[in-house]
Amino acid sequence: MTPEMSDPTHPGPAASFPVRVVQRTHAAQPVYLLDVTAVRGQRTRADGALWDGVLNATPDDDTDGPSPIEALMAALAGCLIRNTVSMAESARIAIERVELHIAATRSDDPPVITSLVVDAFLTSDAPFERVRHVVELALRYGTITRTLAQACPLVIDLTINGAPAALDVPALLAAAPEGSG
Repeated sequence: MTPEMSDPTHPGPAASFPVRVVQRTHAAQPVYLLDVTAVRGQRTRADGALWDGVLNATPDDDTDGPSPIEALMAALAGCLIRNTVSMAESARIAIERVELHIAATRSDDPPVITSLVVDAFLTSDAPFERVRHVVELALRYGTITRTLAQACPLVIDLTINGAPAALDVPALLAAAPEGSG
């Protein structure tokens, strides 16, 4: 450990930690790395391979970062949007707009998220059923989506071009994605 790393007044990992390089073979499982540092009197810093930022991680924190629950909801949103856009591009479908409104409910005893509800609004010139199918595939292949759906009920109310589209999230996620073990 360098002297800077042990100094509690030091600004954090971005200035002091060496860059980690993870080499893996093509068949290896992906590795995701995030370094988080909380120092009394300073912002909680998160430094990742693709994102650096601050988290609102303590009860008395008033920084402009997401709370832990908001960070979790943002991860869900990122997963849904990334996979929807990716699946749409593969199907040669243009998605003009994706808008998500996410609500989480929680219990205090025990402290746990009890449900996640996503109101999803998509705009596309593609036929309704093709767009709905793209969203179904995005759900089935979403790592964060599948992980959170195992932890608590996940409801997605989908609207495509102003028309409601029924999704049975538990049934979609019960089936393993094509090509998975």
